[in-house]
Amino acid sequence: MSAVPDDRPDLPDNERLEFLGDAVLDAIIGNLLFNRYPDQGEGFLTRMRSKLVSRTQLNALAKRIGSNA
Repeated sequence: MSAVPDDRPDLPDNERLEFLGDAVLDAIIGNLLFNRYPDQGEGFLTRMRSKLVSRTQLNALAKRIGSNA
């Protein structure tokens, strides 16, 4: 689903920004896990990062942040 309606082709979509944001989030979480779990291997770190940046986890975090605001 695009943030820009299909009936407005003159407006840019946000897919490029989404791509960049995903990469930044992956890098930040990857760095956090790398430093927090220095004795763990690549497989563990990859699985943890995937779980933390999943849509389900990010939706839950957004709800928690929103409910405390």
